[in-house]
Amino acid sequence: MTDENTTLEGPAYSHRETIYLNGSLLFQNITQGDTGFYTLQVVKRNFLSELASVQLRVYPVLPKPSITSNNSDPVEGKDSVVLTCEPETQNTTYLWWMNGQSLQNGNRLNLSDDGRILTLFSVTRNGTGPYECETRNLVSGIRSDPVTLNISWTNLSLSCHAASNPPAQYFWFFNENYLQSTQELFLPSIAVNDSGSYTCSVYNPATGLNRTTTKNITVIEPLSPPSIQATNTTVAEGDSVVLTCLSNDTGVSIRWIHNDQSLRLTERMTLSQNSSALTIAPVWREDAGEYQCEVSNPVSSGRSATIKLKVECPGPSDNSPNKVDEIAYSSLNFNVLQTKQSTSDSPSSTITETVYSEVKKK
Repeated sequence: MTDENTTLEGPAYSHRETIYLNGSLLFQNITQGDTGFYTLQVVKRNFLSELASVQLRVYPVLPKPSITSNNSDPVEGKDSVVLTCEPETQNTTYLWWMNGQSLQNGNRLNLSDDGRILTLFSVTRNGTGPYECETRNLVSGIRSDPVTLNISWTNLSLSCHAASNPPAQYFWFFNENYLQSTQELFLPSIAVNDSGSYTCSVYNPATGLNRTTTKNITVIEPLSPPSIQATNTTVAEGDSVVLTCLSNDTGVSIRWIHNDQSLRLTERMTLSQNSSALTIAPVWREDAGEYQCEVSNPVSSGRSATIKLKVECPGPSDNSPNKVDEIAYSSLNFNVLQTKQSTSDSPSSTITETVYSEVKKK
């Protein structure tokens, strides 16, 4: 722009830019290609110039994301599921939601570093969803359509048989409540509240005789991984520490693991009545390492994340009763003449005896 209020366009001019008299620059129909550094140079009448630079970053309006799954029909307590938010876009934040609740890293799920990939470990019937992913940048944000997992779980099939002529009639009862009149009883996708006594009653209409048999069924849900806590993860040798295994499940057995091996209890270790708390007193340096706890029931198990215990071993002080002084040794060699009479066949010999003198460091 010159003193005559005229504008001279350069090679970067694309007919979308307008330069105003006050030095302002207007872009129209801006694109990501306009991202970059812009410099304004002002040349004064005395031919002195001033420069000012600014960085312009153009963010795209994000497209609606979608969710892909490596397994849309997982089996409860057996399969893990990986959900991916598509597409992958630079300078974008990824968020995950289930039933309208924000998801964070936990025992049963893990988010990739960029948040785009959600891994669900050992899915349960409570994790069917729906799941949504959301993408955000500084200018826009949008959620995907919901995705629901079809999680299958255990079915229960009971069969009853009686030798009867004419053929018997069969009746099924659950906790003394009538269910149906069939020889086989099939219950799909059983849950904990399906636990109880199942009775098959057999009736011969010709003889009027009847017989019953009862089967008690206990349904146990897959366990959630426990968590582990410590009163302190860095302790001095000789101090004590308490590790606690926290589980939302009841009626479980608890096992402690040290450095990927089942923990071998010593006389310094004490377990609480239900084994949920491990006390080490005093702590020795060999107790350092990684600890986990594992919960189990007859149908499943779950292991906690790792917690690392560090044991500090301070050196002895000058006044410590256990301090060992350094000892230096010097040796003196003496040649002792053998007293046996020598002969021509057995020349005289000498025996070298080494005597050590002890000198303690002061």
